[in-house]
Amino acid sequence: MKKYLTLIVFVALVVFTKLSTFGQDSVSLVYLYGNESFLALKQRDLSAINTVAPSYFDIDEQGNLMVNLIDKVLVKELHTKQIKITPFFSNHWDRERGRLALKNSSLLIPSLVNVIEQYDFDGINIDIENLNEEDRENYVSFVKALRQALPKEKTISVAVAANPRGIHTGWQGSYDYSQLAKYADYLVLMAYDEHYEGGEEGAVSSISFFEKSIQYALKQMDGNKLIVGVPFYGRYWKENELNGGYGVTTQKIAELKQKYFFDEKYDEQTKSMIASIKIENEWINGKKLSLGNYTFYYENKESMLAKIAMVKKYHLGGIAAWSLGQETKEIWTAFCSYLSKMTSLNGEEAEWADEAIEFVKKKGWMQGRSVDQFMPNEKITRAEFVTVIARYLSLELPFDEEDSYADIQNHWAKKSIIAVSKTGIINGYGDSLFKPDQFITREEIAKILDTLIIPKKSQSDIFYCDVEKSSWAYSAIQNMSKNGILKGYEDGTFCPKQEITRAEVAVIMQRMDQNR
Repeated sequence: MKKYLTLIVFVALVVFTKLSTFGQDSVSLVYLYGNESFLALKQRDLSAINTVAPSYFDIDEQGNLMVNLIDKVLVKELHTKQIKITPFFSNHWDRERGRLALKNSSLLIPSLVNVIEQYDFDGINIDIENLNEEDRENYVSFVKALRQALPKEKTISVAVAANPRGIHTGWQGSYDYSQLAKYADYLVLMAYDEHYEGGEEGAVSSISFFEKSIQYALKQMDGNKLIVGVPFYGRYWKENELNGGYGVTTQKIAELKQKYFFDEKYDEQTKSMIASIKIENEWINGKKLSLGNYTFYYENKESMLAKIAMVKKYHLGGIAAWSLGQETKEIWTAFCSYLSKMTSLNGEEAEWADEAIEFVKKKGWMQGRSVDQFMPNEKITRAEFVTVIARYLSLELPFDEEDSYADIQNHWAKKSIIAVSKTGIINGYGDSLFKPDQFITREEIAKILDTLIIPKKSQSDIFYCDVEKSSWAYSAIQNMSKNGILKGYEDGTFCPKQEITRAEVAVIMQRMDQNR
């Protein structure tokens, strides 16, 4: 996954876990690199992990499969824990070996299939890099042939370069997203190395680079097949030196900050950490750093949560990280928060909201969708929520009044919409539409309820990594959060554009009543 990879034995860890946040099977992929990654694996809680992909498959000088030492004990232990194993297959940035492998597919693919079946592996992760547009069709043909040869229950994922500018030549040009996605279960988007070794100074993965990379990929493929990668590493440049951009773990950066004087800041524009450190005599990845001032670009908890928020925003198939063992504890905690189940979002049951549901039913603010079913986990529309507000405020509904919106003429909630609109706490859209049957979002609800709750100005603002201060709903979200009406999630997100469920609305309305 890196241009500077050497042929040392390394492993890739791929994690698949169901996340109720997305309401679908989501993927969390973590790569292991070097001996330290094995130690990190033993030190990590594996309860959220269900697939591991060790680097058992390489390519030799003739383009044939080279099987590395397979740790049968590890395989057995992981399978005992019901953790799947999908070996990692790479050319380690060697263009010639990569091309030979594609040309040698008729012999290589049967070898891969045989080993996968022999050891009862659960699939394969493919990472052939440093090719160009000339290899584009051959790469697709290789993945297609492998898909045809490999049993359907075996997973295929393909790592692809980030391509925010839509380049069709060079390294980025070797990946045909749309065609590869036809035959692979997932594409792993390496949304990092925006700035790299030998290039100009800058962030490893700024938030704009990260998002634009996602947006371009989504033009070519479905989001549920896209896994987006985040970096657990950083890069550094020495002052007044032409070459730079060398890789460094965030753990090492933390050690340097303990040892030397440093000046650190979080850049809001790029959502990246920047540290200036004066180093006297240090070794990083076998490279000796002479006396001088160095600038480091890297991730922290805040920047990691900002990237995770993008995964949620675009409802992607999952998230990936390069690589386990390089991260600090706070980064690992932020990343793991993505793996945790948030049953209050879309869990199959809603016992957590039973009390609130009974409360709003007794108040007459909300009713079931049928005689005997409340359907707590179904999303609520704008019309339904406005009806709840009309009942909460005990508004007198108009007997007969002209339509204030072009799309509510014969709508069942017409009177409630008109009544609530007259109070000024809700508006339609600029095209004279109310969109009554559109599902309502968390930020919309915050804005509607904002005028009904007195702000707690004495409290400092609550930080959410996915809510910008420039957001049209920022002050409303802050007011709702400070008053405890709407709350964020454990991973530091608010999910402003997330559509909300009937159970969540019941809880919100119970809190509104308690704040009267």
